[in-house]
Amino acid sequence: PAVSVSEPFSTVTNRSRLRKSVVDQLDRQIGDLRRSHLLQDDVRSIELTPVVLNRIKEHETDLLISTLVRVLDVATVLPVDAAVFRQALTYRSRFAFSPMDAMIFSCVVHHLSTTAEPGPHFFVTRDRRDFRDSGIVDELPAVDCELLNSFPEARLRVELPLP
Repeated sequence: PAVSVSEPFSTVTNRSRLRKSVVDQLDRQIGDLRRSHLLQDDVRSIELTPVVLNRIKEHETDLLISTLVRVLDVATVLPVDAAVFRQALTYRSRFAFSPMDAMIFSCVVHHLSTTAEPGPHFFVTRDRRDFRDSGIVDELPAVDCELLNSFPEARLRVELPLP
């Protein structure tokens, strides 16, 4: 679903903000510790930590962008329109989904119910807690889709012929 494309950027951004806060605090601590001649060896051992944390931010962002470019080159991005949004509101109430989970589920069900693409189709999520409702399991077969709870399981199902 299109809404899923922006979600990892939010995650990376939130982690980056948290690390920036840690870096700011660490920089202040390092500044204070530099005043002690007895602690210079210890200070030198932690001085690069802020640099490393900033480098990680850049690496995570670059990795996310390159991964999304590869995925979007081969994926079908499911749009969000008024019908999908209205159905997401219904799913949210019916299954006690978070807004994002409701939107994702609605996009998938809407796509499968309006396209004639041959199956098998799998809805893969590691979020067993939010997708454990029996109504969800009942809803998916109506659109020739099966709920799977791990990506390794999905990979096996795609690679092995179905009985």
